[in-house]
Amino acid sequence: MHLRDLPDSVIVSVDMSGKITGKTLLPDGFCLNDGAGEDMILARFPLTTGYTTAFYVADGQTQKLKKIILTVTGNEMIGTVNTVVVKQVNDENDKDVTVYYIDPARKIALKTEQVIPAMMNAKLTMILQ
Repeated sequence: MHLRDLPDSVIVSVDMSGKITGKTLLPDGFCLNDGAGEDMILARFPLTTGYTTAFYVADGQTQKLKKIILTVTGNEMIGTVNTVVVKQVNDENDKDVTVYYIDPARKIALKTEQVIPAMMNAKLTMILQ
């Protein structure tokens, strides 16, 4: 497959009690799903301190694209593992933040911290056991 063969749009559809609404979105760059497994995709980026990149995520609630700025901020020990700290921030809402603590050997987040603006900035922390 060549880059020219990749799709240039994203279709977002939401089913609320049988009422389906959909919208075609046109990102001007890389678009990534922010669901399960996102940490495993990000773990394959060149995660060195200072690395930064941007990508889009389709937001099902607003049916818009949000631009995400990803930055590697350093390392932190989680148990006995020296993880890579990866912070991603919504370009339009700096309270919409997710921080992954990625095990570089296993290519998975051992810990995730997410601020959820829609829930009065509640902080959700998940730790892999």
